[in-house]
Amino acid sequence: MRALTLDDDEQAMRDGWEGKAKAFAMDLLCRVAYAQGAKKLLPITQAHLVGSYHSGHANLSLLRALVDQGAQVCVPTTLNASGADLSHPQYYAEEDSEFRGNCDVVKLHQKMGCRIELTCAPYHLPIRPERGDNIAWAESNAVVFANSVIGARTNMSYQYLDLCAAIAGRIPATGLYLDQNRAGETLYSLDGLPKHWLSNDAFYQLLGLVVGRDCGHSIPVLSKLPTSITEDQLRGFSAAAAAAGSVAMFHAIGVTPEAPDMDTALHGSTPKRVRKVQPNDISQAYALLSSSSDAPVAAVCLGAPHLSREEFQQLSKLIGSQETHPSIRLLISTSRHVWRELQGTAIPAQLLEAGAQVVVDTCTYYGSLVREVQGQVLTNSAKWAYYGPGNLGLPVQFASMNSCVEAAINGRWQRSELFFND
Repeated sequence: MRALTLDDDEQAMRDGWEGKAKAFAMDLLCRVAYAQGAKKLLPITQAHLVGSYHSGHANLSLLRALVDQGAQVCVPTTLNASGADLSHPQYYAEEDSEFRGNCDVVKLHQKMGCRIELTCAPYHLPIRPERGDNIAWAESNAVVFANSVIGARTNMSYQYLDLCAAIAGRIPATGLYLDQNRAGETLYSLDGLPKHWLSNDAFYQLLGLVVGRDCGHSIPVLSKLPTSITEDQLRGFSAAAAAAGSVAMFHAIGVTPEAPDMDTALHGSTPKRVRKVQPNDISQAYALLSSSSDAPVAAVCLGAPHLSREEFQQLSKLIGSQETHPSIRLLISTSRHVWRELQGTAIPAQLLEAGAQVVVDTCTYYGSLVREVQGQVLTNSAKWAYYGPGNLGLPVQFASMNSCVEAAINGRWQRSELFFND
């Protein structure tokens, strides 16, 4: 193939010496490499697959064919969030075909050796990659987090390419796998923002929305972020930037591993564009996530991406010994892994007694768990607020976790200006 060189092992896989499934996987990888102008394939250390939900009969047919051909992943491979909470079948009607379809998809992946974690936050799992690792991840917030916060390397992969990469243990050497493509390009200065905003979790999600909508396919560089910024704040930025745009990586000067200083982040060059983020940019982002509906809040949804252990601790302090209002459903999405970790603490019993519903395996902005809500949904996730109205046809309002908990307990919510007037 044009400019693409395979080593002996790769050629043997493509020629079918390791079975039909690997030959299929290698053929697809080579075709993609050819289209992208890659000169070689790279070994990967792990994969995280986005095809973890039921997307139709064609999808099931392909997965069954690969299983029948003996397909097995050859690197540690996890699955993204499913279209349903498979750990809690009682949440669904017995005749729910979508639930059964999601179960079938996961079982087929399990037969291929995938680890069934079903999370959009694979960086919380014990097999978290390390800086410099080549991986094949295909969940948008996780891709941004891996490239930027961890310093691992992955493109924004997609369904079936990620699976083929896991089966063959290879990925085309293009895009963000290559040093020269990881240079920062668009500089965002935060000099014009009130300093106290930078300690607020909601701010980073709104900033992600601003940057995601503005930067196109360029790699943004953030200056003047506090070095005290938390991983949860960085992943909030990652999720919002990926949801609102095409961001797959960012640099934060003095914070992220490939940006100890401006010169390193820009690879010795100058930024192609400089944008000073203004207070009005952040308030406009908040307005974009604010429903105009006067309907009462009927549900509060936390956890997109899946709630971390640290966020559960924050939530626990906010709830205390209080109970949710009978008119409000409080749904909390997290991963099986984080929920298992919490079982040795008092938090699960506290949330149950408070009337909260913990959802694992899935995200509540798709599926049937929230669709029939009569009223507005309040969420502390900019990603949820960005996707929810289109996915569910419901009015959605972005708010801080504090406001979300207050609404869930008091049964009412009055729009605030978040931190703008603090």
